[in-house]
Amino acid sequence: MRRTILAVLFTLALAGCSGSGSGYGGTGAVQSTDAHFLKDDPTVIELTVRDRLPVTRVVLIDPTGVETAAHDIARERETYRSGGSASPNVGVGVFGGSSGRIGTGIGIGVPIFSSGQSSSGSTVVESTAQVRISNPVLYRQTWQNWKLRAELDDGRTRRTIELIPPKPL
Repeated sequence: MRRTILAVLFTLALAGCSGSGSGYGGTGAVQSTDAHFLKDDPTVIELTVRDRLPVTRVVLIDPTGVETAAHDIARERETYRSGGSASPNVGVGVFGGSSGRIGTGIGIGVPIFSSGQSSSGSTVVESTAQVRISNPVLYRQTWQNWKLRAELDDGRTRRTIELIPPKPL
């Protein structure tokens, strides 16, 4: 049983390494978020969102439903390109079954009809918003009941995310 679990974990680890994408864009999931207080002002929360969609609006919502909009949103667009050379690749796999047997396999992929000119790119927008806490005393007492809501929109695709704001300092 232990060998089977190890074999499955090893296979999953290899599968995670075999992706051809750069890890940016396309999935519809937010790439990363970070919310923290400004060092010089403990009443201002700074939210950074890295995603293929830019953040268009950020609000801090208190437990009574009152919304405070961000007073500043900055956006920086980053484009990542992957090389287009079509080269052979090698894959290694380990598999196991419930009978306790473990097997391995090696695969070699050789592109046959490739011009070598393909290139893919992905754009990620890092949006940073700052929002001031409207009632710092209430926030210190009930911060886990507050929400940070970010609206992401590029004109074609729209998405909203919510997260719990950072713990008071």
